[in-house]
Amino acid sequence: MKRSSFFEGAFFATTGIIICKIIGALYVIPFYAMIGEQGGALYGYAYAIYAVFISFSTGGIPLAISKLVSEYRALGYQHTKEKVYKLGIMMIGLFGFLLFLILFLFAPMIATLILGSAKGGNTVTDVAFAIRVISTSLLVVPVLAVVRGYFQGHNLMRQSSVSSILEQLGRVTVILVGSYFSLKVFHLSIRTAVGVSVFGATIGALVGYFYLIEKKHKKKISSYDGPINAAEKNFTNSFLIRKILIYALPFLIIEGVKAAFSLVDTFTLVQTLVKLKYSAVDAELIQSIVTTWGSKLNMIVISISLGITVSIVPHISSSVARKDKVEANKKIHQSVLSLALFVLPLAFGLSFLSTPMWTLFYGKNELASSLFQFFIFATVSFSFFSLLINICQTMDHTKLVMKVLFYMFLGKVIMNVPSMYIFSYFNIPPYFGPLFITITSELLGALYLMFYLHKNDYSTKRTVYYCIMTLLCSLIMFVTLKIIGSFLLYTGESRFLSLITILLYGVFGMILYFILVLKSGILKELFGKENLKKKMNLFTRNR
Repeated sequence: MKRSSFFEGAFFATTGIIICKIIGALYVIPFYAMIGEQGGALYGYAYAIYAVFISFSTGGIPLAISKLVSEYRALGYQHTKEKVYKLGIMMIGLFGFLLFLILFLFAPMIATLILGSAKGGNTVTDVAFAIRVISTSLLVVPVLAVVRGYFQGHNLMRQSSVSSILEQLGRVTVILVGSYFSLKVFHLSIRTAVGVSVFGATIGALVGYFYLIEKKHKKKISSYDGPINAAEKNFTNSFLIRKILIYALPFLIIEGVKAAFSLVDTFTLVQTLVKLKYSAVDAELIQSIVTTWGSKLNMIVISISLGITVSIVPHISSSVARKDKVEANKKIHQSVLSLALFVLPLAFGLSFLSTPMWTLFYGKNELASSLFQFFIFATVSFSFFSLLINICQTMDHTKLVMKVLFYMFLGKVIMNVPSMYIFSYFNIPPYFGPLFITITSELLGALYLMFYLHKNDYSTKRTVYYCIMTLLCSLIMFVTLKIIGSFLLYTGESRFLSLITILLYGVFGMILYFILVLKSGILKELFGKENLKKKMNLFTRNR
C-alpha cells in the first residue's frame, strides 16, 4: 500500500474529515425539522457528554499508537510495532468498557447537573436515557480509533479517511431512518427518536471498524517474516505498556481538557441564563446552538486542522526519532501555514454568510445567525491551539503542554459565569461571554506555544510573517464582501435563495482570495517556486 507524504497525507486526511463534517452538517436539515428545538437540545446534551468521554478514550492511546508505530517503523523495529498495536487494542478495550460503565451508571446524576433547576424543557429522565444509549458507543469507538492510529502510523491516510466516511454514513443513516420511523411511522416520543438517533454512533463505528480490519488483512500491512532485531528482544510487554501509557497520558489529558472546555459551557450556560431571566426554552435553544447546531457548522472548518494534525504527528515523530531537526522545523512551518491558508478565509467567509448559512441548514433564526456570526471565529483559535498542542506534545514538550492547558482551563472555569454577568451589565447578550473567554484563552495559549517553539531552535519568524499575510488577505476579502453586501442586501427566508447567495458570494470570495495569496507569495512559500509552477501549468493545461 502506498504511503503518503506530508501533503498527500494531509490532503487525504483533511478531505476525509471535511466530507464527514459536510455529511454531519447536511443531515441536520431533515433531522432538525423532525425533532425540533427541544429534541435538538436533548440530542445536544447527550453528544456533549459523549464528546468528553470519547476524547478521554480516543485522544490518548490511539495517538500514542500512531506515534509509536511511526517511530518503531522508522527505526526498523517491525515486530515491536505489531506488539504495540496488539497491546493498544487490549488496553483501549478495557478502558472503553470502564468508561461505558461510568457513563451508564451515573447518567441520572450527570443529567441533574446539566439541567439544574431549569423547568419546562427536557426532563432529567429524558437526558439520562439519551446518555445511556450513546454510552454503548464507548465499547466500539475507542477500538476503532486504535486501528486508525495503526494505519496513520504507517502514513496510510487514505484508508483511515475512507473508514471515517463510512462511519459517518452509517451513523447518519441510522439517525435519519431511525428518527423518521420512530416519529412518522410508529408515532413514538421525541425521547425515543433521539435515543435511536444517538445509537447511530455505535452502528457507524462498527461499520468503520470492519472496513479497516478487512483492509488490514487483505493488504497484509502487518505481515513481516524477517528476523527480530537484537534491540527488540529487550522490549517486554510491561516495558511497551509503560511506554504506551507515558505517550498516551499527555495526549489523554490534552484531549480531555480541550473537550472539557465545552463541558464547562454545558454545565453553566443554561443555569446562568435562567438566573439572568432567560426562559428555560430560550436558554436551551442557545445551549443547542453552541454545543450542537453551530458546532456542526464549525466542524467543517475545524476538520482542516484535524486533517493536518493527523498527518503531522507521524511525520514529526519520524523526524524526532532520526534527530532531524531541520526536517521537523520544515514540517512545523508547512503545517501551521497550511492551516492559516485555509482556516482564516473560511472563518471570515462563513461569518459574512452567517444568515444565509443558518437559514440553509436550520431555517431562519435571527438569534442563531447573530450568534453564529461570532461563534465561527472559535474555529480559528481552536484550530491553531489544537495543532500547536499536538506538535509540542509529539516533540515531547509534555510539561509545557500541561502547564498551558492547566492555566487555560482554570481561566475558563473561573471566568465563564462571571463573563456572562459582566456582558449582561454592559447590555451585551450574556451568551457571548463564554465564547469570548474560550477564544481569548485559546489564542493566548497558541501564541505562547509559538513563542516557546521559537526559543527552542524551531524558528517561527517566517511562519508568523506569512500567517499575518494570510490574515490580511482574508480581511481584504471579508471587507470586499461586506462592501458588495451593502448594495446587494440578503432578505430571503427560503433555503433555495440562501443556497444561491452562498454560492455567488462564495465563488467570488474564493477567486479574490486565491488572487491575493498568489500575488502575496504565500503559495510560493508553502509549495516552493518550482512545485507551484508545475501545479499552475497542470491547472492551465487541464483547462
